[in-house]
Amino acid sequence: MSFAVIQPWLYSIVFGFLSVAIIISNYWYLFDARRRKGTTSLTLFIGGMLGVIAILTVPIIEVKYFFFIPLLIDPGTSLIVIGVIKDQFFRK
Repeated sequence: MSFAVIQPWLYSIVFGFLSVAIIISNYWYLFDARRRKGTTSLTLFIGGMLGVIAILTVPIIEVKYFFFIPLLIDPGTSLIVIGVIKDQFFRK
């Protein structure tokens, strides 16, 4: 197998691995903070954005339509979006 075959997938694999690692760590720290009854600082939307980059760099065109999935899976991104929507629509 030559490098020319692997190269189009290389960015997707690297960004995908980093995205999964950050998303898992976000969940880990979120559950740990809940167990401790403390707070946590999620690495915001880095995991979700790396997932978007991973999906957009996949050499299969049809996969690119699912770019939003990592943003929904990552608690750093989804919780921020939920918080913004809550603040905008449910202000007192």
